[in-house]
Amino acid sequence: GLITFGSMVNVHELGFSEASRSYVFRGNKDIPSDRIHALLGLPPANRQGNQPQQGAAPGAERFLLPVSECPLVLDSILGDLTRDPWPVSQGERPKRCTGVALSVAVGMLEKLWNRRGARIMMFIGGPPTVGPGAVAKLGRDTALRSHTDLQKGRADLYEKALQHYNALAQRCVTSCHMVDLFACC
Repeated sequence: GLITFGSMVNVHELGFSEASRSYVFRGNKDIPSDRIHALLGLPPANRQGNQPQQGAAPGAERFLLPVSECPLVLDSILGDLTRDPWPVSQGERPKRCTGVALSVAVGMLEKLWNRRGARIMMFIGGPPTVGPGAVAKLGRDTALRSHTDLQKGRADLYEKALQHYNALAQRCVTSCHMVDLFACC
């Protein structure tokens, strides 16, 4: 699957090669996995909450495909990516809703590929600045926190971000999923 984000989270549909199709979620608010599932138009999960071990949940083929089965769609989506269309004011950091994007990915996998090994690979190019999981304020006049700030309790966004990411980590463990983070500039 492919999810891109900036100030908004975009979930790209890979199983529809005729045209590019994506679903957009607000980046400033966390969305429960049941709501994500409904907004993506996926059929309700079965009553026990566990899908049969043989395959993915119904509808997964729209979003989760092996790279070998969708190279043209992926090339098209990646080739058409642009910078976040929402303007960044002078003296502000770019808006990155990393926490919500990760939450959407975890929520999708919980419903589509529950209790089967899966991996989320997240490529990030700066600190999360909006929504749950933000670790830096938008204004560049506020310096990024340091290890000393964490030790002395001067990182005001740290505790909420830590709670958010710990909750996501627990959901991943419960669903047998893992997250790889690639931080680049």
